Amino acid sequence: EELPGPTSSDVLFYQLTSGSTGVPKVIPETHAAVIHHIRSTAQGCAALPGEETSLNWLPFDHVVPILTYHFADAYLGRAAVQLPTDEVIADPLAWLRSLAAHRVTHSWSPNFGFKLAASALREGGLDATAARESLGDLSCVRRLMNAGEQVT
Repeated sequence: EELPGPTSSDVLFYQLTSGSTGVPKVIPETHAAVIHHIRSTAQGCAALPGEETSLNWLPFDHVVPILTYHFADAYLGRAAVQLPTDEVIADPLAWLRSLAAHRVTHSWSPNFGFKLAASALREGGLDATAARESLGDLSCVRRLMNAGEQVT
């Protein structure tokens, strides 16, 4: 006997909020809400299903990695690269090198990740030419999103 599939009003997952604006909450996210988010984001970014590669380095208990990347990648048929969070915290340039190595078209980070990468570049004392040689060709990157909160 075949089991029935989910309906659009069925809960797909429970989103845990950080509580940054009050008490942390558990929010049920339905199949319809997740599909709407994915389609809206893809349309707004002119995403090309099957022609893009995403890179995430934050844990999946954060809403952006699970919703905007993991679920969207699966739904849209995009290739996905997942780096260990502790690897990027220890070596922020690993994020940038991986963008080039995997020909990533889009990635994201909370503000602190961009600060870590910028500091690592400054501390390395690399000029633009040396940075390009060290990191690789980043011309594949079409979008970098800044969102979310610091991971500790």
